[in-house]
Amino acid sequence: MFNNMIEWVMFMNKSAKAMKNGFISAILVTAAYFCMAHTKVIADAVSEAVQRCLLTVIPSLYAMMIVSALLVRSGITGCMPNFLSRLTRLFFGLDGTSAAIFSMSIFAGYPVGTSMLLSEYESGRLNARRTELLCGLCFGAGPAFIFGCISGKLYSSPTAGMIILISTAVANIIGLLLMSPWLRRDIPEDTAKKKVTLTADMLTDCMISSGRSMAVICFSVVAFAVISAFFQMAGISGSVGKILSWISGMDSGTGSRIFAVFLDITNVSGLPVNDYSLLPYICGATSFGGVCVLFQLSALVRGRISILPLVAVRVVMAAVSGMVCRVVMPIFMRYELISASAVRGRICREGSAVPSVMLVIMTLMVIAGCEKAKKVP
Repeated sequence: MFNNMIEWVMFMNKSAKAMKNGFISAILVTAAYFCMAHTKVIADAVSEAVQRCLLTVIPSLYAMMIVSALLVRSGITGCMPNFLSRLTRLFFGLDGTSAAIFSMSIFAGYPVGTSMLLSEYESGRLNARRTELLCGLCFGAGPAFIFGCISGKLYSSPTAGMIILISTAVANIIGLLLMSPWLRRDIPEDTAKKKVTLTADMLTDCMISSGRSMAVICFSVVAFAVISAFFQMAGISGSVGKILSWISGMDSGTGSRIFAVFLDITNVSGLPVNDYSLLPYICGATSFGGVCVLFQLSALVRGRISILPLVAVRVVMAAVSGMVCRVVMPIFMRYELISASAVRGRICREGSAVPSVMLVIMTLMVIAGCEKAKKVP
């Protein structure tokens, strides 16, 4: 009887592995067929994604990633005054360094908070469980992305950007308060203040690491542009749009675009212009970051910690951000009735991709020069 049970368990394990391998193989074969059969659709999707990277992603994230890396490596994040550190421990269960990272992550961009926390984890100042929880909270789009890529493209007033920024930041603070009982259980001791140092080698290393992170982000954006095109061709986006239309009352086309935004937040530029009724959904999507951002963070983590707590926290924070948006919208939109009810046409020229291209080239030159210098005895 016991042997039969062991054989049954082994058979089930083999069957599960075979089903998993078959499922992955089917996805890859389908993807290969789609790429070969719809080359024009793939080309258009990749071209649009590359433009988003050059005109939106790199200008809004690259500089901030370098600065944030310098803040961690120079030791500035560990120099919080003692009285502030005591307050963050009391109210949030955060040591001084984690509190500084949380504050920066709201304004720095999606991958920055996780990147800074991983540096703390690798140095031994944070354990794996605490790092996983904080990665879900130290997460924000940043003002550069919100105002430049969302409100600046969709709305005729910066008020919408302020609503998105406040909604996402308040959601993170609420999440931190809710999770503070767990965070208080193992607060790391504040070590002696680090000596602040800044050297040319440190700046070069930060440029290289940020450039590599930007490459991962941009390739992820391009990959998800192809996935979005596949969902559109397969009718999945249309079906999801109809479901959202039935739930919320929006038209199915807008629902399909909202679905694309939750896949990749950079797709937000495809939403209807000056539609303030979509702000709660945009706040939720911005707080969630999109599946593309989660894959980027997974690539950044590289198995060092589990990303599942981050995903769970961001799903909850997306709902909280949407609710906060509904609360603050009447306050901020009180004096924006004219802008909200009237679309103001304007003629403008799209930004040039040349600066981003030159920035990529210079980063590659720096990386190549450093690699060459390392080989010289």
